[in-house]
Amino acid sequence: ESRAEIANNPFFAPNKTLIPALEAYMDQLRKAGDSCGARLTVVATGVPVGLGEKSWHRRDGSCA
Repeated sequence: ESRAEIANNPFFAPNKTLIPALEAYMDQLRKAGDSCGARLTVVATGVPVGLGEKSWHRRDGSCA
């Protein structure tokens, strides 16, 4: 598996050997008028420290 492969296929998969099986499976679902769910893994790189932290010093006094 390689992150470099993600941009090279329509499924954004890191493993290029899985692409033919994914294409066949999706084609089978399409022909049957069916759909499928998904499980996603998100990897964030280069994110600044503290991004996403709660802000306790908002002007309206809320901490949401």
